[in-house]
Amino acid sequence: MESVAVFAVNILSFMLLAGAIVWVYLDAKSIGSDRGQIPGLVNTKPAAWATGTFLMLIVVVPVYLFARMRYKRQAAERRGQMARLAQEAPAGAADAAGVWPPPPNKPAI
Repeated sequence: MESVAVFAVNILSFMLLAGAIVWVYLDAKSIGSDRGQIPGLVNTKPAAWATGTFLMLIVVVPVYLFARMRYKRQAAERRGQMARLAQEAPAGAADAAGVWPPPPNKPAI
């Protein structure tokens, strides 16, 4: 009976670890985690986050959650900069930049 309980705990632990690895990898990929975006030790790729989670779950997941806030903040700043640039762009600049599809009032080439 005791061995069944130990086996159940081992299976649950493995499932928790596997779930954390998959979540960290997919989440890091969805927010665009990549080298060169934020400074410091947390400047890494999704596969490295997943590997770190596999090796040191207790340490890496809290660090990832902190880094995740920084990635999301930087992404929001970039979106704000892009919106400001789009508002400041002269008329017809979208065509010159190769934006597709063209605005409704411009014919497609």
